[in-house]
Amino acid sequence: MLARQLRNGFLAVIVPSAVLLGSVTFYSLHSLERVHQEVHDILHSREAVADLRLTLTQTGSPLGAFLLTGDPANRQRFDDLVRSAEEQLGTCGTSDCHGSSQTPGKMVARLRPAMERLKAEGRLVFERPRVDGVAHVEAVRHAVAGIRSEIEPMLIAVRVRGDALEAEAETVQRRAWALTISLTAGIALAGGVAATIIAR
Repeated sequence: MLARQLRNGFLAVIVPSAVLLGSVTFYSLHSLERVHQEVHDILHSREAVADLRLTLTQTGSPLGAFLLTGDPANRQRFDDLVRSAEEQLGTCGTSDCHGSSQTPGKMVARLRPAMERLKAEGRLVFERPRVDGVAHVEAVRHAVAGIRSEIEPMLIAVRVRGDALEAEAETVQRRAWALTISLTAGIALAGGVAATIIAR
């Protein structure tokens, strides 16, 4: 009789408690894993956009240096920077924009003409430096400014989503702690009630 009561008390308290604790643990781990993955994507997007901005900023340097010194090595440097910017633009196109009003692919498609204009104007600096070299450098800077203004919404969207993820992670952590404390208290109370019933 006592053995059956102990067994029933065990089944009534421990088994549901184990199921509830397992559910809370699974929920917490699953939610944190999802947030972690999104944070990883956010960092990837932010890095891609920041690298693109930096590369675009550097494209004017070899043009100015060529006009001052006439060193043909600056053309190779300019071509390398443009190639790097195009690769980074492709990376931005495959990244999640995290809430931006435009998909990354569409945003990148809008930037392609400006990139082509940048390349064309830059090459004219090396081909006709005496004629309109300064004007072409200015055109390149204008193209760069246009591209930077277009990618700014991508960077803002990434920052906003990053802040939202940080708040979400804190919420998940607080909720997991609250559920764990509540379940622990409930298990202790249920165990005490079951022990009291069996003792009687």
